[in-house]
Amino acid sequence: MTSQSVAVAAELEFERIRREHALLVESIEVAPTPFAVYDEQDRLIAWNKPYERVHGSAFRKLRSKAESRTLHYADLVSVIAEATMAPDKVDAYVRQRVRDQRNADGIGVDRNYPDVGWYRVSKFKTRGGGYRRFRRRYQ
Repeated sequence: MTSQSVAVAAELEFERIRREHALLVESIEVAPTPFAVYDEQDRLIAWNKPYERVHGSAFRKLRSKAESRTLHYADLVSVIAEATMAPDKVDAYVRQRVRDQRNADGIGVDRNYPDVGWYRVSKFKTRGGGYRRFRRRYQ
């Protein structure tokens, strides 16, 4: 194999990976229910508009972190907890939610989100150590 054919093969492989990545991102974006993916360091790396709506106050406050892929799950939970809980309860609550995130087992948990209502949240650990989560709204 010549260096030119290796370069062409590498470019074709890169283009295939780029197309597949775009398809995965688009699939998340068009999902009608809140959907998010966190990496193994609890950073939010992919999400859709319904997920933003459920966490509206947190996204308004932390938009730049989300867009730069530096928003951690604890940051998101903290903003919501600070707005809805007694100050002395926030740290323990955030720690528990992060623990729950890391122990993702697919079992649904019902949560009431301010201004949007009740959702059943299911979290799944990925093979690579990240987390996938989705929600289903209760009527």
